[in-house]
Amino acid sequence: MLKIAVALGIAYEWLCGPSVSNLHGLAYAAFRTLCAVLLAWMALEGFRVLYAAAMSCDPRPGGSRDNSAR
Repeated sequence: MLKIAVALGIAYEWLCGPSVSNLHGLAYAAFRTLCAVLLAWMALEGFRVLYAAAMSCDPRPGGSRDNSAR
């Protein structure tokens, strides 16, 4: 997931960020890219956790479950 987040963060800065004209602007661009990477990583990991939780649910309908102790 981190690889995808890095690619999304770099793509975001490349498409939406201003052009870098000096070293100070480069530092801000790197910081914005890092923030975009972390945000994308959190979103992707959150989606993965929700998907795993949904896939771990019991697919049987409620009436067919046998919860009695034998």
